Amino acid sequence: MSLEGYVIPTPGKMRSKIGPLDASTNFLPLKDIFLNTILSETISIFNSGDDTIYIQPLNIPEKIIINVEPEKLTVGQAGEIKLILNTTDSEFGKYILPCSFEIIQNKTKTIGNISVTYNIVEDFESLSEKDAANPPVIKTADLIDLGKVEPNEITTRVITVENLGKRDLLIHRITSSNSMYSITPKKLAIAPGKTGAFKISLFPTIERNNIISKLTIISNDPQSSVINCTITGKVVQSDLQQSSVIDVSILEAESIIANQQGNVNFVILDVRTKPEYEAGCINEAVNIDFKAPDFRKIISLLDKNKIYLVYCRSGFRSLRSIEIMAELGYENIYHMQDGFDGWKAQGLEFIFPKK
Repeated sequence: MSLEGYVIPTPGKMRSKIGPLDASTNFLPLKDIFLNTILSETISIFNSGDDTIYIQPLNIPEKIIINVEPEKLTVGQAGEIKLILNTTDSEFGKYILPCSFEIIQNKTKTIGNISVTYNIVEDFESLSEKDAANPPVIKTADLIDLGKVEPNEITTRVITVENLGKRDLLIHRITSSNSMYSITPKKLAIAPGKTGAFKISLFPTIERNNIISKLTIISNDPQSSVINCTITGKVVQSDLQQSSVIDVSILEAESIIANQQGNVNFVILDVRTKPEYEAGCINEAVNIDFKAPDFRKIISLLDKNKIYLVYCRSGFRSLRSIEIMAELGYENIYHMQDGFDGWKAQGLEFIFPKK
């Protein structure tokens, strides 16, 4: 089976960026597709800068083939990024795949990104008449309220799923795009008239006020094969934590960085290891390794009057880092809770720092 389609931008408008290139989009939501499907999409790109731009695929997921035509764009030249997704030998579930490109402009290398999201679901047209007449029926809460949770502690909740149908309900996959959550098990089989359960655990950051996120459940219920649940909760915080640190999402962090551009009193602090940092980081980020034995001493030497945006890979090391910073008297801290993994998943630009 093969499906084809194109992302059609508003005529004459390039509303997104892939590195320095103007683009029709840098986010491709492909929605629901089947196993053994080949899907193609095209992104329009344009060089509106002052120098020739060279672009090549860099880190591309296994299931995706990307061709850039042309790979050299002179000033004022348009091109295309052609993406082919092949779901053969994949599993049912929700996927968020970041794709990165190496972009060279005026001998300077930068990284441009796009993010591809999709759900792989069953093709219910292939069901037998008997199975179609006796489907499983999933029932679970659309809203999962965690209530009040304590910072710096693992919180676990049990979520139930009922099968109101006449055939086994197969939960193919349970996922969340937020790295703060751990889900077990990710797959379930529930007999007719029975109830199954899975656990969701989270480690909330100290400065977070409200929790709101999405959980995706993909099953073999023909009427509700994809269910998106909303997870909410409230983190109880101390006065010190509330006044010292502000929790920000990836998109909020991107906005803060843009607004603070050129401000010498604003610092982006990357607390990952040096190899992680050199494999890609946010532009202008300063690296201080949280795992270094003298981390606390180095942090104590920073200017406490400056504004800091702190991140690590997924949020755990940065959480520990800002706790130390708060203890040392730093009062202007933004914490990018989903880390560099979340930054890449959103298809945002990053660079390879000079060694």
